[in-house]
Amino acid sequence: MMTSVQAYIPGRPIRTQLNFLALAAVLPLLLVFAYDIYIETRNGFGRAHGEVLRLAKVASADAHGYFSRTEQRLGDVSRRVEVGSLDPARCHSLFADIDAIRREYAGLAVVDRDGRLVCLAGDERDQAIEGLTAARPLLSLLEGQPRLLVGAPVKGSSSGRWMLPLAYPVRGGDGRAAGMVIAAAQLDRFQSLVTGLELPEKPISLIVKGEGVILASSHEPDRHVGQSRRDDALTQAILRQRSGVLRGISVDRVERIYGFEPIAGTDWLAVVGMDVGPIQEKTVESALRHGAYGLAVLAFALALAFAMGRRISQPIAAVARAAHAFGEGRRDVRAPVAGAREVAEVATQLNRTFGNLAERERTLVETQEMLDSLLESMDRALWSFAPDMSAMLFASESTKKLFGHDAAKFRANPHLWLEVMHPDDRQQAEAAMERIVLSGAGLMEFRIIRPDNEMHWIQLRWRHAAESMGKPARLDGIATDITDRKLAEEENRQLLAIVEKSLNEIYVFDAATLCYEYANGGALQNIGYSFRHLRLLTPLDLLPQYTESALLRLIGQLLHREKPQQVFETTHRRADGSEYPVEVHLQVVEREGRWKCLAVVIDISERQRAQAEIMKLASSLERRVTERTAELAQANAELESFVYSISHDLRTPLRAINGYASILADELKDRLEPESAAMLQRIARGAVRMGELIDDLLTFSRVGRASLNRMQVDMKAMARTVAEELHDVNPSARVEIRPMPPLTADPALLRQVMLNLVGNALKFTSRRTDAQVEIGVRMEDDHPAYFVRDNGAGFDLAHAGKLFGVFQRLHQESEYPGTGVGLAIVKRIIERHNGRVWAEAEPGRGATFYFSLP
Repeated sequence: MMTSVQAYIPGRPIRTQLNFLALAAVLPLLLVFAYDIYIETRNGFGRAHGEVLRLAKVASADAHGYFSRTEQRLGDVSRRVEVGSLDPARCHSLFADIDAIRREYAGLAVVDRDGRLVCLAGDERDQAIEGLTAARPLLSLLEGQPRLLVGAPVKGSSSGRWMLPLAYPVRGGDGRAAGMVIAAAQLDRFQSLVTGLELPEKPISLIVKGEGVILASSHEPDRHVGQSRRDDALTQAILRQRSGVLRGISVDRVERIYGFEPIAGTDWLAVVGMDVGPIQEKTVESALRHGAYGLAVLAFALALAFAMGRRISQPIAAVARAAHAFGEGRRDVRAPVAGAREVAEVATQLNRTFGNLAERERTLVETQEMLDSLLESMDRALWSFAPDMSAMLFASESTKKLFGHDAAKFRANPHLWLEVMHPDDRQQAEAAMERIVLSGAGLMEFRIIRPDNEMHWIQLRWRHAAESMGKPARLDGIATDITDRKLAEEENRQLLAIVEKSLNEIYVFDAATLCYEYANGGALQNIGYSFRHLRLLTPLDLLPQYTESALLRLIGQLLHREKPQQVFETTHRRADGSEYPVEVHLQVVEREGRWKCLAVVIDISERQRAQAEIMKLASSLERRVTERTAELAQANAELESFVYSISHDLRTPLRAINGYASILADELKDRLEPESAAMLQRIARGAVRMGELIDDLLTFSRVGRASLNRMQVDMKAMARTVAEELHDVNPSARVEIRPMPPLTADPALLRQVMLNLVGNALKFTSRRTDAQVEIGVRMEDDHPAYFVRDNGAGFDLAHAGKLFGVFQRLHQESEYPGTGVGLAIVKRIIERHNGRVWAEAEPGRGATFYFSLP
C-alpha cells in the first residue's frame, strides 16, 4: 500500500537545540555585559567631550579676560597726559607708576604715529624691541575707533619665546591719533591655565584666528604658531561650527577630541584637544575586565546547560531513534521508557501508538487489498493529486485495468492521464480541470486511447479533501470506465431515433394515473394530437370501446404477473373523431419506483383488408385444390393402368422375339453363316436387355408412387443379406461389413438402395483381382452417413452431375453392362425419405456412395 506524507526536512538534534536554548538563555547576560561595555565606552568619550568643551570655555574666558584687562590698562595708559604729550622725558615717571602693569607683559613701549620709539619699559629690552617691531604694522589701524589692536605672533630671537604684540591708539590734543601704546604678551600665558591642570590625559590648547591662523599652541608651537590651517578639513569644520566638540585627525596625524569656544570680542577661537588614544586604552581595559567577568559567567552557564541538556536529550534521542526505526518499517521496535517523567510518559504513549499503528497498518493493508479488488471488479480507479495537480500522491492498482498502464507510471508522471486522452477531448478536459481545481469538485467525461489502440470512455469525478482551516490537502479522483454505458447510450439514441421514426404508435403512460408521459412521432402523426395536448388525455380518450374498469383490469393482470403482456384488437379515435382498427401490445415496466405502461399500437386497417382478401382467396384455393386433387388421382390411376398395359403389351413380343431367335439358332446352327448366327444372338440379347429395362422402369415408377412404411431397420443385417444374395456377381471380391447403427426407413425401399449400391460396387470391381467392397457409416454434420466403398473403376467427378439421372452412364456397356436406371432409383428412394445421396470417386481408384436420412 502506498501512503503520501509531506516532505520532511531534517532539523537539528534536540541536544543541539537545547545547547542553542542554553546559549539563548545566557545571551541576554552577554548582551548586558556588552551593553555595559558600550555604555562605559560611550560615557568615557562623553566625559572626554564634556571635559574638552569645558576647558575650551575656560580658555576662552581666560583669554577674553586677559584681553579685556589689557585693553583697559593700555587704554588707561594711552589717555594719560604723559603719553599724550609723546615726550620722552616724561617716560620715566610714567613707567614708574605703571610698573605693576608692565610686569605682566614682556615689554611695554610708546611710539608716535610714524613708529618712532618714544618710551620703552621693561627689563628685557630685546624682547620689547622685538614686540615693538612686530606691532609696527598696526600703525595703519590707528585712525579707527579706539580699541585694542592685536598683531601677528612673533618669536623672540634672543629668548626663543613666542610673543603676541598688542597696541592701543594714543590721541593727541586735536583728537587725532598721535601714536600707540604697545605691549608684548607672552603666548605661554594662554596655555598655562589648561596645561597646568591635573588631568589623566594632558590636553593641548590653541588659539585660532577667524581666517585659520594659529595664534597660540601648547603643542609644538614652533611648528604651528603663525601657520594658516584653512586647507585643513578639521580646522574648516571648527571655524564653521564656532562652538562645540569635534573628533578628528589633526595635521600631526593624531586623532583627538577637540572642544572649541569663541573668545568674546574677537574672531578668535579657544581650542582644547584631548588625545583619543589614552581614552580608548581605558575603554579597552574596562571592556576586557567586563568581558572576562562575562565569559566566566557564560562558561559556567553553558557547562551547566550542556550537562542538563545531555541528561534531557539522551532519553529523547532514544525515543527518536525508536520512532525512526518504526518509520523505516521495523514494526517490532519499541521506545525505552526512561528519563524525566514527561519523556517516560511520551515513550509509554508512543509504544502504545506503535502497537495501534502496526495493527491499523495490517488492517489498512487488508482494506487496501479489498479496495483494489473491489475497484478492479467495478472497473474503477482511485487517484489522489496534490492540490495544484503538480504530483500524484496515490493511484490504485486497478488503474492498469482501465488505462492499460501500470499505476507506478501514473505516480511517476502526473500528466500521463492527459497524455493518453484522445486529442479531440484534451483541450476541453484541461479547461474543465482548471475550473475543478478552483471550485474543488467536478465531473468530466473523455475518451482515452489504450496501448492496444482501443478507445474507451472514462468518467472522472473530482473532489478536494480539506484539512484544517479549510485548506485543501489533496484532490481526489475516481475514474470509471463508462464505455459500455456510452455504447448503450448511443444504442438508446439510435433506438429512440428508430422509435421516433416508427410508423407504429408507441405510448408510455402511468399505470396508476393513466396520464401519458411519452408518445413517438408516429403516434402523434396518426392520432393528430400534439404531445402538449396529449398529456392532458388518458388512453380512455383514444379507446372508445374500453371503460376505465376494463382497462384497469387489463393493467392489473400485468401488475400481478398473471400475464407478461396483453395483446388485443380494438379501435382508436383520432383528434378529428374518426376511428381506425388497431392491435395493441401492452406491458408494464418499473421506472424510478413507479409502474409505467408501454403500449405499442399497430394500425391494422390494411391487415384486415388483406385478411378479407386472403379469406376470399383461401376459399377459392381450397376449391381448386379439391378439384386438382381429384384430377391428379384420376391421372395417377390412368398412368398406373397405362404402365401396366405397356409393360404387359411389351413383354409379349419381347418373349416371342427371344424365343424365335433361340429356336432359329438351335435348328439352323449347322446351316447358318457365322455372321447370321451372331445376329440371332444379338437379337436374343437385345430382347433380354429390353425386358430388364422395362423391369427397371416399372420399379422406378413404383418407387415414386408407393407409400412409405417406416420402421427401424438393422443396417448391418440387411447389408450382410444383400452381400450374400449378390455373391455370384463377383465371387472373388472381399466384402467387409462394419458395425452400423439402425435406421428408421421403409425396409423394402432401403433394401432396393442397398441392392443397387452393392451390386454396382461388385460390378465395377469385377476386373480387379484384389476387389474390395466396404460397407459402413461415418458421422457427417452430427448425422450418420452410410456408405458403400469399392476400389473398382471409379469415375471423374467432373461428370458427377449426370450420375443419378435416368439412362445416364459413365462407362461403355461393353465394359460394364447395365440399364443406367439403378442410381436414379437410389436417388428417388433417398429423396422420398427426405434424405441426401452423394458420391466421391477418382478414376481407376474406386468410388464411395453415401446416403443420409433425417
